[in-house]
Amino acid sequence: MEEVDEEEEMEEEDAEVETGAAWYDSDDEKLSVSLTSSNRLRKLRRTEDEEFVNGKVYTRRLRQQFERIYSVPEWAVPPERRLKIRQVNAEEEDEDILPTDPLSALFQSSARLTQRSTTSFPDDRIVINALLPISNPVGDPRTYSLDLHPLHPLLLVGSWDYTLRIYSIDGKNNPLATSLKLPRQKIQSAIFHPSKNIVYATSLNQRRIFVWDLNTGAVRKISNTLGEEAMTSQNWRNIKCSPDGRIVGVQGAPAYLGLLSAESGQYLGWCKVEGKIADYTFTQNGDKAFVITAGGEVWEFETQTRSVVNRWRDEGGVSLTKVALSSNDRYLAIGSFSGVVTIYDLAREIKSPVKTLMNLTTPINNLAFSPDGQILVMAGGGTSDQLRVVHIPAFKVFPNWPRVNTPIGNVDCIAVGINGYLAVARDKGVGLWRFRDLS
Repeated sequence: MEEVDEEEEMEEEDAEVETGAAWYDSDDEKLSVSLTSSNRLRKLRRTEDEEFVNGKVYTRRLRQQFERIYSVPEWAVPPERRLKIRQVNAEEEDEDILPTDPLSALFQSSARLTQRSTTSFPDDRIVINALLPISNPVGDPRTYSLDLHPLHPLLLVGSWDYTLRIYSIDGKNNPLATSLKLPRQKIQSAIFHPSKNIVYATSLNQRRIFVWDLNTGAVRKISNTLGEEAMTSQNWRNIKCSPDGRIVGVQGAPAYLGLLSAESGQYLGWCKVEGKIADYTFTQNGDKAFVITAGGEVWEFETQTRSVVNRWRDEGGVSLTKVALSSNDRYLAIGSFSGVVTIYDLAREIKSPVKTLMNLTTPINNLAFSPDGQILVMAGGGTSDQLRVVHIPAFKVFPNWPRVNTPIGNVDCIAVGINGYLAVARDKGVGLWRFRDLS
């Protein structure tokens, strides 16, 4: 999904009030300010190699930095915008989220899935069966979030029609198990907890996390009440949970990854990079986070101390988009805007790709390893059929799938689950497949 750049928004606002504002000075554009002259000013850079900006940009970034820490007081907001904010807040306060029917009975009666990996998975051919796809609901809303339950055959679908849906995947009818309506909340990201029957979700341009307890049907919110700098963005997005189930990560302000307790929702702290975060992933025990930047860097953080333990540059492309880590914490896959995917073997000391894949031609918008670590699914957006499956650790793209007539379409998001389930959200609904050799 496209995100609105903060500086572009500020430029639009400046254009409206520029000549009448008390801070406006036409000479600002003639000034040149060094952003590398002190550590304090380095925080204002957008990229690592940015050195000078004019006075107008410098003033704007100082204002942005201040507003990230101290919210704008109501009296300073223009009257028409103040009224709109009040109306939205009033509507949100008045509108309760109704609890859903609990799924506890379904979890008790449904047989758990078990991962049975093979030791001789061939690298030259993959066997895959097509399952009944899930059609878009009435109104044709786009789907921007998919996740497969870690233990049961359930698929979580988050759409822009303000609804979270969970389907029971039986391969024949795929009935709707339950759904949750979040009024006026376009679902941006949604995930299952890795070991508990809980769903976390964020919505477009909102500063909150929805926590849906599937056993009881109850819903609660985690919202920004502390004014932490990492969480001041109006768009909390890209929510993820560490595989051990302890930590929830969410992207807030451009350079920050916010960390919260998965159990209580308590704010734990932040990981900060230079530039803008593109994506991130956790190790299996949640002790480390790999964060990639749009400028092409990989940052490694200890989640307990939030300290940087390593920092290096990806060799695959300048503008990075997605990252994924295999279940054994060994292989790190990084996608770029150019469509290149690089794979690193973290067991090696030198950070050099063991494989560079150039099979896709559009920006990588999805990367996912299978839970047993034997395949990597990579996909690009912007045009049809930009999806490939890679054998791990041979690092070969399977040549026999997808075929020319496979209905991949324009990929929005993907999910890979245990027992070989693959879900692909495209413009015509959600396609479902199952890799036979993974079960």
